[in-house]
Amino acid sequence: MSLTFKIKNNIQLDKVVKDFIKNGMPKTMEKIAEFSAEDTREFVNSSVLHGTKPLADVTVRKRDEGVFYEGKVRVQHFNNRKSVDFPPTRKGIKNIGGIIPLKYSGNLVNSLKSSKFEKNMTTLKGVDYALEHHRGYKVDKHELKWKVPARKFLQLKPNMNKVMKVVEKEVKKSIKKN
Repeated sequence: MSLTFKIKNNIQLDKVVKDFIKNGMPKTMEKIAEFSAEDTREFVNSSVLHGTKPLADVTVRKRDEGVFYEGKVRVQHFNNRKSVDFPPTRKGIKNIGGIIPLKYSGNLVNSLKSSKFEKNMTTLKGVDYALEHHRGYKVDKHELKWKVPARKFLQLKPNMNKVMKVVEKEVKKSIKKN
């Protein structure tokens, strides 16, 4: 993939490059993050998560019951120095994902967006547990111990044809300005 421009007038290439770095590059990075979010949502929404492990039987049963549960947790109440065990069970969760991994309530997939976090920086943003699911994690709470497998769902390499169209558009804008 390459970009080809036919230039009919004299331009100062250094000004075009500076303008592209200042204005075009941040817009391009924002679009790349948007493409990654779109591709990741599409990947998770597909009925088969290409190569990821299926849900465990117990997870499927808990989803059918509309329950989220990862064992008992001990909570320390600092004001009265007592600790209390309670199950962190959330009930009534609407199972919109069926048996599709990563798509129980839809919160994870719906949270994926491009987000600016500094002056000229854009990144892919999602719920705090998204990266844990991408990498895999261990549950180790009292009597319950198991490993949640990594599900490599983040699509961080967007379609280069789409990216090059954005770059071409931004370079043309920089050329017109100078």
